[in-house]
Amino acid sequence: MSSYVRTPEIRAKNRIGSTHAEVGYHALHYRVYAARGRAALQACVSCGLNAQEWAHIHGSDPYDVLSYQPMCLSCHARYDEKQKAFGMSPGVEK
Repeated sequence: MSSYVRTPEIRAKNRIGSTHAEVGYHALHYRVYAARGRAALQACVSCGLNAQEWAHIHGSDPYDVLSYQPMCLSCHARYDEKQKAFGMSPGVEK
């Protein structure tokens, strides 16, 4: 069992109606899922295989559900590593 506990403060932070400053990493990804469905139902934008995750397009607005693209795990990891090499951060804190 996980030691992670969702306190009332964390639940409030991740509510859909929260302001931008209060929205956390998981809530942003939930918004994408709620608006666009499961990434697994789409092809990876990089390699064409089955996607597994919604990847934030670095440099774009993380609060816009269209600022995410479906990617498989390996392409998503490569994308994030490439961005880190150029000094760009994903823009959303986990």
